[in-house]
Amino acid sequence: MATRIITLLITAATLLSSCTSTQHVSRSRYVSGYCDPPQTFPADPQFSYTADPAVLTDTLLHRHYSQKDLLLAHAAGITGAIRTLDSLQRLPGSPPPLLQLALQQHIQLKLMLLSTQISSVAAELDCEGERADQMATYLSARVARRTNLLTISSIAVGAIAGIFTAASNNDQANKVVGISGGAISAGLGVMALFSSRKVTFQHPRNLLRDIWLQSPVAQNYPQAVWFILNEKHFSNSQDFSISHNIRQRWITFGYVKDGAPDTGVPFFGPGGRYNEDDLRTRANMLNELQSSVKLISQDLQILLLKISHTTNVTRSNSKGPRPPVRQPGASS
Repeated sequence: MATRIITLLITAATLLSSCTSTQHVSRSRYVSGYCDPPQTFPADPQFSYTADPAVLTDTLLHRHYSQKDLLLAHAAGITGAIRTLDSLQRLPGSPPPLLQLALQQHIQLKLMLLSTQISSVAAELDCEGERADQMATYLSARVARRTNLLTISSIAVGAIAGIFTAASNNDQANKVVGISGGAISAGLGVMALFSSRKVTFQHPRNLLRDIWLQSPVAQNYPQAVWFILNEKHFSNSQDFSISHNIRQRWITFGYVKDGAPDTGVPFFGPGGRYNEDDLRTRANMLNELQSSVKLISQDLQILLLKISHTTNVTRSNSKGPRPPVRQPGASS
């Protein structure tokens, strides 16, 4: 009789715990690719990651633009146009309107292009962050379901063993069933306690990798955006670059540890096995990087306003003083 009860306990535990096996996620929900841009921005062979010193030290340009403005103009590829426009505005009389208009349109087009690059990178970071967060939410739900079922299984096994020992008068059988039921119930409880799950999460195009490696030339960023992220004048302190500060915050907040050869795996590789906490961490890192990229738009807006203001002031000055308004009835 005791043997049958033990067999029943094992069978019940097996049936209940079998319901806790992790369901495979459809690959379309977590494979890489759907956050990648449909077309990568072509690299400009003439782009330089070093700004022209002659522009940065131009005292005439510094009357209207800060060092950060001129570096941003270099990233957008409009330093030559700004210098030409500034020279035209300092000529006596009105500058040639068609040439001035052409320069203004060229500057606006280049700044618009840089703005779309910033938006594109921010959108990709947002998508990757949401993808990691969605998978973390899925794993959390699966772990919660598994924990609940294991807890129910443990309670059920304990209840069956308790009912048998209460109903049976066989002391030897009661001991065997009690010990077996307790062991099975404890085993299920331990399984519920350590019910963490992992999932394979791929990201071959990894926007975090270049930040961590501090690459001089990035593989997954537009050249202009990467230049801005690695130029210290764009950070608030101007002591280190934005990318350097982001990397240091990852280490300071305990997201990753510096020094080990496999540090950050799988955060900075093509993918790997993630648990829920790792996925949440990856989502936080992506969201922080996204915020830093979006803030570049503020510097872009300031530069555009300065160019517009300088042009308007020069245009109003070139018109000369207005003639006095003749009052009605006044003699000439």
